[in-house]
Amino acid sequence: MRIPPQITNWRDLTNWATWPWRELLLPAACPLCLTAIEPSASITAEYCDACREELISVEPRCRRCGNHLSPGHSLADERCDLCRDMRLRWEGVIALGDHAGLLQQAIIAAKSAKGATVAAATAQLLATKVAETDWLKNVDLVIPTPIYWLRRIRRGFNPAERLGSEIAKRLNVKFCPHALKITRMMRKQSDLRITARRANVRGGFRVRTPHLLPGATVLLVDDVMTSGATAAEITSKMLKSGAARVIVAVAARAPRGETGN
Repeated sequence: MRIPPQITNWRDLTNWATWPWRELLLPAACPLCLTAIEPSASITAEYCDACREELISVEPRCRRCGNHLSPGHSLADERCDLCRDMRLRWEGVIALGDHAGLLQQAIIAAKSAKGATVAAATAQLLATKVAETDWLKNVDLVIPTPIYWLRRIRRGFNPAERLGSEIAKRLNVKFCPHALKITRMMRKQSDLRITARRANVRGGFRVRTPHLLPGATVLLVDDVMTSGATAAEITSKMLKSGAARVIVAVAARAPRGETGN
């Protein structure tokens, strides 16, 4: 437990007033299983060791599409059997794991009104994975996938923004929550077949800050990626606005063979 700041002069009053006094009353706990944990002075929220181990996939994934690598493929391969014949505009996909089990539960919890702590802890894991991705090198901008304004009003927040904000802080790069705009109401991707999903999002996004993109490496953040139709449409728009590279970072990737966003 951290020690409250001592007051030696009037400037220390600010630190004293803003110190998280709740830590003296409520011990830090894993936001998923509520196991008591030792709080970190530099991280806003984190999972316990057991949950962290279960949330992070250790199986090798395709650098280009983010799916599990099938037998016979290695991390050195540019593409896997699922994406070899696909026309992918993004440079790569970074994902914590499959959209299943505890990770799926965490993503659902993060979308709730009280899910900010879960979102922050998940973002810390994703930020670490991004930072440890050797082929990524540098990132200039972190941009969250937007949601339609009516859905944002109903929910009160954008889950991708919660993730993106924490990742940008961790990587110490510019966060651009308003870089993209949805131009019209779209049907939920999960209600549609793959071909219909592509048509559903076609022309549905606009770059609001094109002056930031020329030559930039962009990290496009979302909570879940399945078919990739949404990410593909947004990537195309950002590349046309001058972005040099787009990498997609998601908390979860749909398991092989499944379809979705």
